[in-house]
Amino acid sequence: MVERPTRNQSILVVSSIRALSALPGRLAYSVTKAGVNQLVRVAAVELAPHGIRVNALSPGITATPLSVEGNPEVFAAMTATVPLGRAGDPLDMAAGALFLSSPGARFVTGINLIVDGGESLA
Repeated sequence: MVERPTRNQSILVVSSIRALSALPGRLAYSVTKAGVNQLVRVAAVELAPHGIRVNALSPGITATPLSVEGNPEVFAAMTATVPLGRAGDPLDMAAGALFLSSPGARFVTGINLIVDGGESLA
C-alpha cells in the first residue's frame, strides 16, 4: 500500500469488546485482542503519513450459526446482558466495517468502533 498509493487506503482489523473487559476465564483471548487494539493505534500513526488509515471493529455477541447453535444457553445468557435487548447480527457488523472502510471515514484513523448494542457498558 505504501509502494502503490491509491485513494481511500484503509486497513480494518477485527478485535473484540473482550479487549476492554475483565471477565474470568478469558485471559488469553482478552490479552490478544488488547494487543490487536494497540497494534491498530501504532499502525495508524506509522501509516498516516502515507495516507493509509488503520481502524478496528469490536463486535459484541453476534448471532451466527456457531454462536447460536454451538451453545444456546451461553448465547441466551450473553444476549440477556445487552442493553439494546438482542444480539448483533452480521449486518450490524458489516455496517460498521463498511463505514470504517469507506471514503466517509476519510478522516478517521486509529479508532476502535464498538458494535455491541451496549454490551460492554453493562
